[in-house]
Amino acid sequence: MNKVLSFLIILVISAAGVSAQGKSTKDGAVVKTVSYRTGSQNRSKAGVVEIGPRSTYLKEGLSLAAVLHVLGAPASITEQTADGKTVMNYEFKRGGGRTLTAQFINDVLVHFQTVEVSDLAPRTAGF
Repeated sequence: MNKVLSFLIILVISAAGVSAQGKSTKDGAVVKTVSYRTGSQNRSKAGVVEIGPRSTYLKEGLSLAAVLHVLGAPASITEQTADGKTVMNYEFKRGGGRTLTAQFINDVLVHFQTVEVSDLAPRTAGF
């Protein structure tokens, strides 16, 4: 009797572990549920992943609309032409004196970088 009971407990725990991993679709893909915290205590937006220090992680190939949804309105927009393609440069001010620059071609993110700009104190000659 104890063996049967132990087997049933192990079976229930295994089933709970498998169901927590995600749901499978007809074609075998696993779909995981993602939830985002909302409220005044959480300043991050949907699509921003925080791991370790507070940072913004983007992925090349995102649409312009998705990046604007995550980062908000840009501080400046510039346009340049390179190799016959129009490259749009969007600059976003971030916290801690950082600036994120994102480049888009045909409203698709092709490159981004974050630059930390330190506040330069005015200097007097000879000091």
